[in-house]
Amino acid sequence: MKTILALTLLILSLLLSLKSLGASTAKDTIGDFKTYLKKLEGLRISEGGPAEFRGKVFTGQINNEGVRLKSGLRFIDCLFLTDVQLGLVKMGSEISFRSCDFRGDVFVEYDGSFSRDELNDFEGRVTFSRCDFWNENTVLWIYETPYAQWEGCKFNEKTRIETNAKGVQVVYSQFEKESSVSLMKATAASLRGTSVNESLRLLTLNRSTMEFFPLHSELYPSKCVIDLIGCSVERIELNYQDYVLPYYAVGVIASYDEVLSVYERLLKKLRDKGLEDSYRKLDIEYQELRLTENPKNRITGSFVNAIIKVWNLYGYEKGRIWIWTGLFFLIFFLVNWMKFYFLIHQVYSVSALESAMVDKTRNNRRNRISVFLQIFGLRTEFALLSILYTLLIFFGVRLQTDRFKYFHFSWVIYILFQYTVGIICLAYLANFIITSGVIGE
Repeated sequence: MKTILALTLLILSLLLSLKSLGASTAKDTIGDFKTYLKKLEGLRISEGGPAEFRGKVFTGQINNEGVRLKSGLRFIDCLFLTDVQLGLVKMGSEISFRSCDFRGDVFVEYDGSFSRDELNDFEGRVTFSRCDFWNENTVLWIYETPYAQWEGCKFNEKTRIETNAKGVQVVYSQFEKESSVSLMKATAASLRGTSVNESLRLLTLNRSTMEFFPLHSELYPSKCVIDLIGCSVERIELNYQDYVLPYYAVGVIASYDEVLSVYERLLKKLRDKGLEDSYRKLDIEYQELRLTENPKNRITGSFVNAIIKVWNLYGYEKGRIWIWTGLFFLIFFLVNWMKFYFLIHQVYSVSALESAMVDKTRNNRRNRISVFLQIFGLRTEFALLSILYTLLIFFGVRLQTDRFKYFHFSWVIYILFQYTVGIICLAYLANFIITSGVIGE
């Protein structure tokens, strides 16, 4: 009798276990989301955690109209057959979707304003992890949250992501069809590891003029730092005027070669598209990165970069040569004027100027200006002669070696340096005149 009773109890326990296992593996169907949410929100508020939906199938519209979400929502392994519309989400709470399938659009809006200070203070976020989106022309509308993330997601149809989040991540995801991502308010964005089969447009406001929202231009950053490491750069459409790559974080976010590869691929993309302004901005960053962040010659490269950057901005401002030429000529003229008598007699002589100097010395008339200048070693009677002397050396085609006197070798080096700088300036001036079309085709 005891044996039969024990076997009966064992069979009943096995049946109950199988029933509970089937209930846990099958997805429950929820039609009236709002009623279900009211009950669940009331329970979760007392527990202090977000309302959680696990393994559910939502057949009706997901809409919390009239129900303020105070503790956030968490969806795990759920299927949404219609649109998801969540509003009045309390600041600081989190809306998360993990391993979910969407057959409709998603709209999430936090209960906030356009105040920059308020957006800085709360930590609410909307995250999608390993989710699939199947709706044709999918729209994902995420607003008034400081952070929005899609990680490991697959967008199977045309998708439009609209968000004014300050931080946006679409990482290690896949876009199957032509899609777009709005980054109009983002200060930081990442597309790391994301593949694009057709094309992906990154949309922003015209941040330089703020023509769309002139009354709220202070709310929008001038540039968005964007991480494109490991993504399909060749299929991304963007106006780089509104972005900056985080090249200054080489060694932190990626290696030097990885970052350099992103620049080179994006440069080719912009050049092929004929986006000259974007290409120029990116190429300037690329040249600086290539010289200053190369681990093999960082110190030398930084020195060379400083020179090239101020000289002609990596070739993009060739007109600076006129300023540099005038500046060098002025410096050499002042030194030559101060040391004119010494230079022409003991370093590099010019017979015609020596004769003129003798005449000037005889006919010199002193006045207050000449007396003042002489304090600095500048003699007014030698001013014009010093200009001519500088012209002969700085813009001279060649120096005559028989005119050198090698009693003061350091000053001979100075004359040769002056001559070399002049030749370099002449070469750059000629290049500017030819390339700018000043003398015609």
